[in-house]
Amino acid sequence: MLAFQDGSDVKRVVVAVSLANLCFVTAWHRRIYGIQFFLPLWSWRDLLALILNVTTLAAFLYILLRLAAKAKERGHSWAGLVYLMPLPAIMDLIRHFFHGRVLSLTRYGGIVVLIMAAVPALFGVALLCWQRKLLPVVEFVVLGLAILFPLNILKTALTIERYEPVPSLASKVPVPIRPNLRVIWLVFDEMDFGLSFPRRPAHLRVPEFDRLRSESLFATAADRPAADTEVAMPALITGRTVYHVEPQGTRRFLVSFSMQTPPRDLGAVPNVFSDARAAHLNVGIVGWFFPYCRIFASDVSECHWESMYSGVTDNPTLWTAIRSQLESLTLLESRMWQIERLHTIVAAAKSMADDPQLGLVLIHLPVPHGPQIFNRDSGQITPFAIHTDWFFDNLLLADRVLGEIRSAMERSGQWNSSMVIVTSDHSLRPQMMPHTNPTPLVPYMVKMPGQTTGTTFDQPFNALITRDLIGAAIHGEVISGSLPEWLRQHAR
Repeated sequence: MLAFQDGSDVKRVVVAVSLANLCFVTAWHRRIYGIQFFLPLWSWRDLLALILNVTTLAAFLYILLRLAAKAKERGHSWAGLVYLMPLPAIMDLIRHFFHGRVLSLTRYGGIVVLIMAAVPALFGVALLCWQRKLLPVVEFVVLGLAILFPLNILKTALTIERYEPVPSLASKVPVPIRPNLRVIWLVFDEMDFGLSFPRRPAHLRVPEFDRLRSESLFATAADRPAADTEVAMPALITGRTVYHVEPQGTRRFLVSFSMQTPPRDLGAVPNVFSDARAAHLNVGIVGWFFPYCRIFASDVSECHWESMYSGVTDNPTLWTAIRSQLESLTLLESRMWQIERLHTIVAAAKSMADDPQLGLVLIHLPVPHGPQIFNRDSGQITPFAIHTDWFFDNLLLADRVLGEIRSAMERSGQWNSSMVIVTSDHSLRPQMMPHTNPTPLVPYMVKMPGQTTGTTFDQPFNALITRDLIGAAIHGEVISGSLPEWLRQHAR
């Protein structure tokens, strides 16, 4: 059994705690410095999980330092390698800072992986070769950084203490035995029209999208509402062009509809959900990125959301929090989280799409948005695939997801009787994956209840029209036969 023997042992404990704390630098950074609006509401359970993870890793590192000290007595010196443990986490934090600029793993996967492996390796070689000179300096710095552990705990605790309580969702309104109309609105994040349809590689098959295309109105010139999700989704939901957004706290998201008028809180602006609620329809939302359940609680009866920047959502279990934090130690963190959140979102989406008590369901899906989590060669979901044209891999996964949701609705008899809208919030951004002739067009397919034959609609319009379209359908102002004419009259 390893026990304290002298002052050097106490120093090893402090060094071990400091190193372990640095290994979780990205986890601490999110909780203390992240934009809280886009993050889960961290709980005391989450903080306990992080403390447990740090102390457990510190115990392991302490054992390694003790073993290294014994090895040194026998003429073998490898203690410097222990000090390398936080380097991948620190490098990953730097990568997150440059995400979308220089070191995006999505765009430059091979280069970033090489850098992430090379820097710790080179530093390790330097420590081994010049350990007598470098190790005391590194040890001094690590000892000084030990103060960060209690400071991180204090800052995270203050963050948790300031949180407002989670708002309660709206109660369900009574539903007629034969409801008038159900609308299932699927938004596939960053699905590009050109790459998904006219410029898709000939060998790439997306049977579910093509099948829906053959039995719905298929628009060939639907413009995106904005270039990024944080602007595009508020624009789609309100049906208005959004010029500027600003998150505030955990529940307020300010949007500006012109440069002359003051910003307004998104949750208080009339939107497609408040329209449906006013029409006595129950609303359900399944999505990611936006904390929909906090913003639209007064209009939504069922809701599930997943954060883009965390592996957990609001109020996770202790084990879920521990596992998610451990995943942050790997370079595959974002991919592992994307896989987990996709499974969770699809399960919730199938449940809500099947529920006849919900008259309007928004399903905001995290694919084909990066990172790549599907390998078209093996046909499997995996965090290890790296293709320069990763969009096509995730497009195949998006097609599979559409098929799962459709099959669930067909089994319950909801598909044929529902209006289904499939679109995207924005097209593929060139900085995420370089591609020739990028356009601002997004897919836009509308299947009306009972519709089995398709039609192509070539007139340009903006996807902002979706709120008005859903409202018109709810009030019986548009049916399958009149849909093309309605779009021509309302195109903008």
